[in-house]
Amino acid sequence: MKLLIISLLSYISFAQIKTEYLFEFGDFSKASSFTISSNGIIYVSDLGMNEIISFDTLGNKLKDIGGFGWQNGLFDQPIDVFANPLLVIVADKGNHRIQQFDRFLNFVGSFSNRNENNNEFSFGFPLSVALSNQGDIFILDGENIRILKFDMFGNFLTSFAGIDGGKFKLRRPVSLAINSQGILFVADGKSLMIYDNFGNGLNRVNFDSELRSVRIIFDEYVVVTKNSINKLTFENQSIKSDSIYIPESILNDIKSAFIYNEKLYLLLTNKILVYRIL
Repeated sequence: MKLLIISLLSYISFAQIKTEYLFEFGDFSKASSFTISSNGIIYVSDLGMNEIISFDTLGNKLKDIGGFGWQNGLFDQPIDVFANPLLVIVADKGNHRIQQFDRFLNFVGSFSNRNENNNEFSFGFPLSVALSNQGDIFILDGENIRILKFDMFGNFLTSFAGIDGGKFKLRRPVSLAINSQGILFVADGKSLMIYDNFGNGLNRVNFDSELRSVRIIFDEYVVVTKNSINKLTFENQSIKSDSIYIPESILNDIKSAFIYNEKLYLLLTNKILVYRIL
């Protein structure tokens, strides 16, 4: 794996993290995204069934909701899911909206504005969503290829990384994540784009293959590319990138990954694999 660091980050070191297979769970039709809350509940978005499914960390199924439709709690391509201890937020791509649920997957609310006259803050085909510790919602707008920021009440705050984004303009974004300091990370083509809480471009990390996802759980950064799983560490304006060993036979089917309690969780199209980090 090759990386090119520009701007702020000063050095790279490489190592390979060894893993040990533990178990697997799930039976999905076409899983696209997953996450975990701080209270240990895993949420999976299944495009094939238009469902969101919750599990505990041992793989026991807790609940599933959804099905195809336009009403509250139904989905048309729930492409991404984000969770904190209180809320679960879903990017409902085909319905051009964001849906919110409580941690037990009871419907809380939704918002969309694709038909608004003001193109400054309208969005369509949302690809990814994240919520900051301050309650701000960041939406990866698939229709206009940009990021929109709203406050916790749904009021528009700003947009960035669009056609006026300069060298930090997004081109082929697929996933975003936010750390505890409010720094935003976006998987865009072969680059990991980094922005501050106000949308200012900070940095870009270039990989040698297309990125599939970026996940940040308790400031554990995991980036999935077409041919690698990478654990990133940011310290003192520097970056350390360690590749995580995974059998080549499953690399091509990995959609996303995160680290939780020294375990690596891998989302495949039809199941979740769990490895111990050695």
